[in-house]
Amino acid sequence: MDSCNIGTNEDPRTIKLAKGVPKEYKRMCLNLLKEYIVLFACSYDDLKTFDTSFIKHKIPFKNRSEAI
Repeated sequence: MDSCNIGTNEDPRTIKLAKGVPKEYKRMCLNLLKEYIVLFACSYDDLKTFDTSFIKHKIPFKNRSEAI
């Protein structure tokens, strides 16, 4: 994995991209992520700024009786 900073030196936001990604595709992805950086959380501290009324993390589990 290649680590890439989409933030600034003062406020780094590190993401990881696969090493085999072509350079042009990598450049396009990094530009897109930088343009919309406010939409991504890079740390748990970033999550605190989002409104939890519309953001929920939920792992759906089936009841054991439904799985059988």
